[in-house]
Amino acid sequence: MKFLKSIATIGLLLVCVISAQSQSITLEGTIKDSIGNPLEFANIIAKIKTTSEVETYAITNQNGKYRIDLPKQETYTLVASFLGFDPSEKSITVLETSQDSQLDFTLYPLADQLDDVTIVYEMPVTVKGDTIVYNADSFTNGNERKLGDVMKKLPGVEINDDGEVTLEEIEKKITSRTKVISITHLSNVTGAILPIKEITELAHSKGIIVVVDGCQGAPHLRLDMQDLDCDFYAISCHKMYGPTGLGILYGKKKWLEELPPYQGGGGMINEVKKDRISYGDLPNKFEAGTMATAQAVSYTHLTLPTNREV
Repeated sequence: MKFLKSIATIGLLLVCVISAQSQSITLEGTIKDSIGNPLEFANIIAKIKTTSEVETYAITNQNGKYRIDLPKQETYTLVASFLGFDPSEKSITVLETSQDSQLDFTLYPLADQLDDVTIVYEMPVTVKGDTIVYNADSFTNGNERKLGDVMKKLPGVEINDDGEVTLEEIEKKITSRTKVISITHLSNVTGAILPIKEITELAHSKGIIVVVDGCQGAPHLRLDMQDLDCDFYAISCHKMYGPTGLGILYGKKKWLEELPPYQGGGGMINEVKKDRISYGDLPNKFEAGTMATAQAVSYTHLTLPTNREV
């Protein structure tokens, strides 16, 4: 009898599962950009049209594909979105007789967005939007005898006879399209120390962000971020007798609060809801997963005075 009851229970469960499956359809599709590249980690949210309540959502895989299940007898608004792109919205009505189907999305870049800046790993021949494309072949004619001959043709900021980049030279290169100035604090080629405070004052007067490479400056100079007033300052710990694979990024709070996290996981999440996510307080927002704890602890012991009071 127990055996028969088990069979009956299993049969009932199978009937329930089959019945539940028949009350919804599977919707699949791809999310791509305007030139056909698949967008990984794009969001797709399905809302019930009459109530705007979120029914379900998904994130695309490396091929830009998504898959969601939608209950029947309802009309949904589907919104596909990706950072730096204009969201796309479509409607779909799922009838009692509807079958599994496919719905694709094409997203177009937002105009004049800092998030649209693309890093291109080539050596500028063309400028498209906020993307600068370099191609070394455009700066060679086959007659160069040394690297210096090629470097003379590359666009950039000129240095003076002392190996210094002057404020006047930087100001000449600034245009109405300049959004970020990225510059070293101390050159490991010439040994020149750049006037970061003055450069920052100039940049901020024109609404430009300043990012400083301090890998050489931090070990040799006394740093006062309030005085320099730069927006970001990056340090490499191994150049200060610390462990490899560890660095420090200083950033102004207003930018760190505005910027989205670039990785997910661990303590960087505060709360997850069906239709939204809130991130942890700074700096946890940018510390996904397990940090390099051993390196951080060892670096702290290397840099703190041994006779400090606790």
